[in-house]
Amino acid sequence: MGKAVVYTASRNLYPHMVYSLRSLLENGNVDKIYFIIEDDHLPFDVPNSEIINVGDSYRNIFPDGSPNGNFMFHRMCLMRVLTARLLPKDLEKVLQLDADTIICDDLSPLWDIDLTGKYFSATQEFKGCHRPYGEKYYNVGVCMYNLKYIRETSFDYKVLNALNTEKFLYGEQCAYNKYALPNNKIADMPVRFNETQFTGFTDHPAIVHFAGTKNWYESPSFMIRREYLEMYKNEGDVL
Repeated sequence: MGKAVVYTASRNLYPHMVYSLRSLLENGNVDKIYFIIEDDHLPFDVPNSEIINVGDSYRNIFPDGSPNGNFMFHRMCLMRVLTARLLPKDLEKVLQLDADTIICDDLSPLWDIDLTGKYFSATQEFKGCHRPYGEKYYNVGVCMYNLKYIRETSFDYKVLNALNTEKFLYGEQCAYNKYALPNNKIADMPVRFNETQFTGFTDHPAIVHFAGTKNWYESPSFMIRREYLEMYKNEGDVL
């Protein structure tokens, strides 16, 4: 099915996801874009795209009483965890992108990463001290899922159960790390495909990710790599 990308977003993120989409359409060289969201439509049209509406179904699977129910992105956590079940069954890989990413280059090399026996590929965080599960910790804001392997092993259901029984500081990201790291089930993604203040920076970024920044789309205090965002903000909220 070619090179597919998926965004998961709750309604408050729709207006600002347009910056990432504009950059993806210009630079990413992908074939299909999926949206796992709460509605039947977005406030803008996206070519070669498909919407999967989860509505309020998350309430039955990820109840407010769960340990992570007060996590600010708890609805988005659910959507991501169930990506392998929500997307077409013949799709074996998909690139997940956070809404606060700007795509600067062709993403095709990501589909060449060997995911044999791995749940996903992601970039390690080297900065900061949040490494609760050993020497490694991965940022999953940009993540290439091995959907086929996740379905075969029910890794997604294991993570979902963990989110409903354990408290995690960073939602599904921590759960992914906790249950994938011990068995070496994560493939390394080059830093240039997820450049953040936590993973580091290169001279030629393919994806700039404004991770850990509140109001990333307007904060004047966060100037690192902001020039990439500004390139895609000058046309208003239209593609």
